[in-house]
Amino acid sequence: MARRMFYGALAMAVVYAMIFPGNAGAKPKGEIRVAIETMSSETWPGPKAEYSATVIIMGVTETLLRINSEGEIVPCLAESYEMSPDGKTYTLKIRKGIPFHEDWGELSAHDVKFSFDLAMAEDSLCIQKGYFVKEIESIDVVDDYTVKIQMVKPHWDLPTKLIQHSPSFWITSKKYFDTVGEAKASRHPIGTGPFKFVEHRLGEYVKLEAVENHWRKTPAVKTVTIKKVPEVATGVAMVRRGIVDLFMITPEFIKEVEKIPDAKIIPAWTHELSILLMGQYLPTAKGYDPSLPYAPHVDELHDWRKPETLSDWNSRSLKVRQALDLAVDKETIIEHVMFGYGKPLEVPLFFQSYPGFDPAWEPYPYNPEKAKELLAEAGYKPGDIKITLALTHHTLPLTDRVAEAIGQYWTELGLDVAYESMDYVQAFKPRAHDRMMGGYAFSSADPFRFDYTMYMVYIAYSKSWYGWMFDDPEFDKMMDAAMVELDPTKREKIMNEMGDYVYKGRLAIPISYVPRIFAASSKIKEWPLSPAGAYVACNLEYLVLND
Repeated sequence: MARRMFYGALAMAVVYAMIFPGNAGAKPKGEIRVAIETMSSETWPGPKAEYSATVIIMGVTETLLRINSEGEIVPCLAESYEMSPDGKTYTLKIRKGIPFHEDWGELSAHDVKFSFDLAMAEDSLCIQKGYFVKEIESIDVVDDYTVKIQMVKPHWDLPTKLIQHSPSFWITSKKYFDTVGEAKASRHPIGTGPFKFVEHRLGEYVKLEAVENHWRKTPAVKTVTIKKVPEVATGVAMVRRGIVDLFMITPEFIKEVEKIPDAKIIPAWTHELSILLMGQYLPTAKGYDPSLPYAPHVDELHDWRKPETLSDWNSRSLKVRQALDLAVDKETIIEHVMFGYGKPLEVPLFFQSYPGFDPAWEPYPYNPEKAKELLAEAGYKPGDIKITLALTHHTLPLTDRVAEAIGQYWTELGLDVAYESMDYVQAFKPRAHDRMMGGYAFSSADPFRFDYTMYMVYIAYSKSWYGWMFDDPEFDKMMDAAMVELDPTKREKIMNEMGDYVYKGRLAIPISYVPRIFAASSKIKEWPLSPAGAYVACNLEYLVLND
């Protein structure tokens, strides 16, 4: 029953961040214990702060802008921002009277400039570093509460890099860093958020404490202890024993959590899951293999929206990709691999919340007989096509199990399917970035992004260092146009064309919208989530506790 009640509410608005009125008069009370699988480097403000570590302290820090419940970018630490008519200059007015924790002074434009400098440092691990360094020409402090950012070229989407969705770029205190030094500041972060950092035991836990009468949102809970619990089974057992109050789980533990008295399942609909057909490279890539049956030859005619114009090879490669899609029973995968927590995805990269989404894009139906016909029309017999499924965790732990299920369907289709387990960081990423993964398929779980065009640039752009999804000069042209188009209506039209191109070309195989799934104890009544709330230590100021 728990997994069904969310289907009717799967409008994409539910993935947006929620901003609620402050509750300055409420007194925080009690403790919530949060379990998290990894604390990563346990290094925070400073250039060496890793993305996976920073999500632990998202309540300690704040961003210049936020996303509201309608998906609009609204002020946060910046009370306003203005883009020049040519899209090349942004002026941000910094909110006055915002104190840093532990009496480290009032937020100013100098702290904002300093925080950008940290993010753009040579040794920075900030997830936005590449964008900032490449696209920002200069950052100037106009006065104590005004910052001017000059872009290299027109960019309508800088604000999407300044929201809570980008947790490794926050605003920190220049005075604090200058006084105590980077080493101390990176182990004991100072921010302006609704929680302050009070205790840290390396490799074990972090303890946060509510900031009373916080300017934006005073938390209901006084103390949050974030504990490292690497095993899901252990975390579930700790919820059962009352040791942990909030923990992200995998689908196979849902029924076990539902048996715990007064515990609940809270899904955060934040991700898309697709199968990427690796090896769709340009002829200039060192891993290019023109014999891959599903890979387009992009130096030949290949506008997938006009099948009658396709070259012979690309007509055949399209039929292979169509067959690989039609052979997969997505509803069954959702029901049995995801335990019902899913909804078929229409097209990779383009979600229902994005400008230009076309309601006519519907998930292709399961049709194994038609899939076999298409393979035969493309000139392939059973056993002719070999493909290896990379079994590696990407964002969500269930991705390798989905890949195994896909492999069974492709085996039934007549493919020669192999499986290869590989470490995501050490083995998969370097080969993918070097475009050396031809012949592999990869089960990818990517979060919905508000910086959607930059997200596509990362994984579906021939100039990107990722090389995950596909390289296609025609898609590049549309991407380039969307990136500099300042008129939202015109940009939406370009986005629609891009989505239609991917949809009709089957350039990746969409499987499902998927949530991160959390187990919550009887202490927790509600926990409104946002895309950043895909992380268990995010938006804890909005927890609603039972009396």
